[in-house]
Amino acid sequence: MAKHIKENVDDGSPLAIVGMAWGESPDSSQAVVQSLKLKFRKHSNVKLFNSVPEYLKKTYIQEYPRFVLVDDFSGTGGTIEIRMKSIMNGAKSKGVEAIPHICLMFGMDKAHERVVETWPNTHFCNKIKAGISGHFDGEKLAETIANMKRLEEELAPVIGEVNLPSFGHGESEALFFIKGNNAPNSNFPIFWWPIDVANKDRHTIMERAEL
Repeated sequence: MAKHIKENVDDGSPLAIVGMAWGESPDSSQAVVQSLKLKFRKHSNVKLFNSVPEYLKKTYIQEYPRFVLVDDFSGTGGTIEIRMKSIMNGAKSKGVEAIPHICLMFGMDKAHERVVETWPNTHFCNKIKAGISGHFDGEKLAETIANMKRLEEELAPVIGEVNLPSFGHGESEALFFIKGNNAPNSNFPIFWWPIDVANKDRHTIMERAEL
């Protein structure tokens, strides 16, 4: 990621590296920003921001109109679009012609296809195929989909007010997590959904803090 930004985004002019985070809760994009801090320690033109709201404060966007939005993973591309809309609206309200870039460590193929249509300067360092539909077709695809749906019947359909995200949020079919980090809800829920259909706790391969 650092190499891509240095070679394709950083032209020596003021540059903001902005984490995808929004609220007060800890977010994986902040860990990415922290890692990039070391890589850009000698780049006096670069300023790092832990979240989009931090970047939109004060006169930062006027001072650093060229920016790169960063995160570790995207399942559907939806959050990227929301954050980009907020940044570009913020720039417009301040009369700034922002120069946008997006760079993620990992992301689903379909998420990249969705985002790059609107934001051509989008780069995923590693693109991931959908866990089932990206690897099978024909009868094997139908069989594998049926098997996963059968497995999902063993899971609680609702936890609190959260419905089971069949095949992952937005049907992303993700198979991705960083050990020790919060697993994205884009993953097949069979790997992280914590309660079974009998309302008993499950021992899962992945863990997600929000449930």
